[in-house]
Amino acid sequence: MVYADVSRWRQGDRDDSARAAHNAEITSWRRSLREAEFDVDDHEILFAQLRAGLRLSEAAAVVGQTTNGVYGRARWDPEFRDKLEQVLAETCRAEICGTASGARQGGHCAPCRAAHRSGRAT
Repeated sequence: MVYADVSRWRQGDRDDSARAAHNAEITSWRRSLREAEFDVDDHEILFAQLRAGLRLSEAAAVVGQTTNGVYGRARWDPEFRDKLEQVLAETCRAEICGTASGARQGGHCAPCRAAHRSGRAT
């Protein structure tokens, strides 16, 4: 009898294909949990809170999330990422957007975040 790679992982086989199948299954399972916990309605509430002037950490807390949770979702959900980046660009508080000073002034758009990261010592 030939078993699927993920079944072989459960039986104790630890070769590369079984490991990859196991990791893919776990990633899919975790994402389905995140989708149920942080759904489209929560996305719209988050965006509305950002447009109302809340910082990302405050808006995320309203929907029971953290900033890392929001950015984590943006890493694997391209539709959510595009909408989030659009809202962050619309609501950027920085007077000097796209600079390290802009990030210190509370700018969370992509140019402010990039400028903030580039100013870090290595």
